[in-house]
Amino acid sequence: MGDNYNITKAIGGKDDVAIERDLLNKIDELKGGSEIEIKIDRCSPRKGKDRVDIHTDSVYFFDKKDFTQSPVAIQAAVRILHKHGFRGYYCIEVSGNVVAIQPFWTEKERKISTKKSSKHKEISSENINDTSLWNFAFANPFPLFLALENDSMVALFDKNGFFLSPEATKIYGKIKSKPHVYSARSESGNNIYIGISNQSGGRWKRSHAYHLGGLAHEILGTTRYDDQNHSHWVESWFEIENFKKKYIDSKYHIRMRDKVIISFFVPEPHATKEELRLLESRLISIARGKGLNVLNIMGGEKNKKLTNEMSRERKSLFIIPCSSAKLSGGNRRLWNEVRLNQESNKFKFLDNYRLKMIDFYSGLSQENALNYYKNRGSGEDRIRKVLKAWQKNLKIHEGKTVMAIDRYNGNLYKALNISLRRQLRGYELDNVFIVSALMGIIAPSDLIPDYELMMSDKTSENKKVWGFWKNTFAVTDIEHMINKLFSGFDYIYCLLSTTTGYLDSVIGLLYNHASFVIKSSESGSGSISRSWGRVLNEVLLNQASSPDDVERISNVNNCKMIHLDFLKKE
Repeated sequence: MGDNYNITKAIGGKDDVAIERDLLNKIDELKGGSEIEIKIDRCSPRKGKDRVDIHTDSVYFFDKKDFTQSPVAIQAAVRILHKHGFRGYYCIEVSGNVVAIQPFWTEKERKISTKKSSKHKEISSENINDTSLWNFAFANPFPLFLALENDSMVALFDKNGFFLSPEATKIYGKIKSKPHVYSARSESGNNIYIGISNQSGGRWKRSHAYHLGGLAHEILGTTRYDDQNHSHWVESWFEIENFKKKYIDSKYHIRMRDKVIISFFVPEPHATKEELRLLESRLISIARGKGLNVLNIMGGEKNKKLTNEMSRERKSLFIIPCSSAKLSGGNRRLWNEVRLNQESNKFKFLDNYRLKMIDFYSGLSQENALNYYKNRGSGEDRIRKVLKAWQKNLKIHEGKTVMAIDRYNGNLYKALNISLRRQLRGYELDNVFIVSALMGIIAPSDLIPDYELMMSDKTSENKKVWGFWKNTFAVTDIEHMINKLFSGFDYIYCLLSTTTGYLDSVIGLLYNHASFVIKSSESGSGSISRSWGRVLNEVLLNQASSPDDVERISNVNNCKMIHLDFLKKE
């Protein structure tokens, strides 16, 4: 049973006035998912209850063969809800002079959500169908960002983050610490990000590692290691190509391509983290099935396994080398500025040792360059290569920075899937570290300058660079901090050369962990790096963790995995 009501041709009555008057005082409660009661100016001659699905141009009445059989007070409530932008599923009941309105699922789901039980009911596909879930998650949207008073398409932010709109601030303040699902998107319905939160204060905060802060830092180029990758949000939501970094009344202005709106859905009873993840995964799948542009990075056919297992904690760390092939220049802050504000980098406790290296090579005289830059051939060719490295390193302090994943563009890095590179850039994949001759150990999202240095080069103490870092990593405080990071993983896989100093520089850190070395059977540095890139690409796409899985992938890509304890026996 059920009937469609053409809301665009609906004519109001006396009950509409009374319902609207009371609704305006309780509108925030209803948007937050709470039941409200409204008094009308008369006693309804008929009691009744109906479930409705409110759309832009029509309303579906579930429980009546003909909507006119529903009490006129319920019809009036529907008209007023539609007028004030409410969309989705509602249960409306009238008794006497009271009209009760509450968001609902299906009748079965309604019983589950209201049943008093000490045991939490699982939210599953058996309890809520896709249509109901989608309508709840996208119901009652309001503007996400604070905008100019005279131009609602211009969003405002400062160095700390964007500002929520007044409507969003009011509603979000009531539900932000409850387990909830949120869907932020363009008003057209496309460019959707679907997320969840069960943490105090929610995910929409004006600081690093949260959405309002992350978006601003992405635009300003001040992201740090714990910021989610928001670059694709920025490209989809804002006219970033026209943005000018200029303060106006203590705020930056950026034009939106389309107004950005958000909806919040608070399941009742409160959902567990795993239940929220399931809802999030289903909504992402539904959105993709509708052909919408989904901004959640994880997912898609190539990353299907990642999507299915996104709730599983990563247990494997992959350590890879830097690359002699590098992107020159940069589009981020000068290295001097980054160094003074190490929030942008993960291993900031290595800063003093990095500074020692940079000060030495940037202050080295041309006459002494040949004594410290080694393993660069012989004769005139060696002199030319040494001079090139010397000149480049003179400019490190004043050089522009970029993220390490963008700086290095050798064969290993070129082999990585575009989606993986985005996730590494945004630190959404946090299980890859890079060994760098200049920087020691870095994260892919760390901001680094352009430079040229080899592990075989000599330092100010006339030691090889790899020896300098090996000694540095053996310093008690440094070793403790790095081992603390390593201890978060069950296995460590090193795609590092055993002959050029890269593995030697970190080997002292690895013996206390279940560590493996992946050696390539290829010949030539380019082919070796390319095979490592294929291994890394496949293990990350498939979220391979166990030694059996990683070894299988290594073998397929002409590599051999060896336990660190047996390396010297090879």
